[in-house]
Amino acid sequence: MSQLVLTPENQIQRLNTLLNYATSLQQLGPSQLTYQPHPKSWNTLQVLEHLSIAYSLYHDKIVQALLTSSEADSAVWEYHPVFWNRFIIL
Repeated sequence: MSQLVLTPENQIQRLNTLLNYATSLQQLGPSQLTYQPHPKSWNTLQVLEHLSIAYSLYHDKIVQALLTSSEADSAVWEYHPVFWNRFIIL
């Protein structure tokens, strides 16, 4: 099983990658954003809506964790995903 080692540098790199990807989505037209490649799959807008809702559920907890963590605690740590989390790591 692979392990994800999080450092401030690779966290920033991952966030920049996501930001660049989100910026590229702004170039898509309505037909591309609503296109479903398969009848049982979500389109791009549905995925973005899901991520927005999920983020809003965790926002306060994330902010609180960031405010209470010390620099020493956040330098490097290993993430060990549980079964379902292995499918959503970007």
